[in-house]
Amino acid sequence: GKGIVTASDLRFDLGHTSGDGRPKFGRIHPHWAAMFAGNDVSNAPVILENISEALKPRTDVSRADVQRLFIDECQTALVREIESLVLSPFNRMTLKMFTDTTGPKRFTDQVYAGLVAEIANVRLQIEFIVLGFDKDLVPHVFRVKDRGHVDDGRVAGFATIGSGDTAADHYMMFHEYRTQLPLRT
Repeated sequence: GKGIVTASDLRFDLGHTSGDGRPKFGRIHPHWAAMFAGNDVSNAPVILENISEALKPRTDVSRADVQRLFIDECQTALVREIESLVLSPFNRMTLKMFTDTTGPKRFTDQVYAGLVAEIANVRLQIEFIVLGFDKDLVPHVFRVKDRGHVDDGRVAGFATIGSGDTAADHYMMFHEYRTQLPLRT
């Protein structure tokens, strides 16, 4: 009597080009899956694989477990992006080195402040809808975006992502979507 309904187009956008026929969905556990969208979805496979590996031996997976893994993996991917896009010209400087003692000592205050501003502007440009059933078979849906920020889907009973998310939100509200509707409806 419980279910989660998903819908997705197959449009895959790479910023400079796009095409149809690519799934934007991945199973991360027998009871959990994630959908993704964004202007740069190149991090999606690594994030989903790492989460799947962490959940593989587990049978008692809670919403909190999955949510924490998504936050951690998004933040790890963000660090990789920062190190690649901002810090790579500085001889393999890591974000940890930059924020500890190496960065402040190596750069002038003005250069350091400029790099901090660049780092603050780095975004993953990917978002996920995570859906599944916990160990008590309670359905869950939530959205994870940008730096690992989580939007809880429990109040609305649904979550949307991608370029059509605002239109989809309006559609669901206009048609008075409720979680109490029969699954078929």
